[in-house]
Amino acid sequence: AKADVVWNTFAKHDDVELLAKVEGSFLQQMYQYREELALLDLMTSFHVENGEMRAMVNWTKMNMVMVGGIRQNRALINVVADRVTDNYEALRSENKELRERVALLEAA
Repeated sequence: AKADVVWNTFAKHDDVELLAKVEGSFLQQMYQYREELALLDLMTSFHVENGEMRAMVNWTKMNMVMVGGIRQNRALINVVADRVTDNYEALRSENKELRERVALLEAA
């Protein structure tokens, strides 16, 4: 299915947290998320049907949140990868320096 849409990003939100709120909103005791999700037009019309919590989902916007969550996680992965690389290089340099010191001590 296709939809004529404008890309509405949720840059001011933690998209992964929004997805957790979507999941939590289906629990009857998690009412605090429903207002925010409705204001963002992600989910509306929360109701119980046949004993199960149900809602109307704007799948176009939900897809944007999912893509945003992937992008936000990728950015976080890049930061962590850079830190790991920097730490690896620092440890490698320190290891080289320590080996040189050991070699000097062994030669003496």
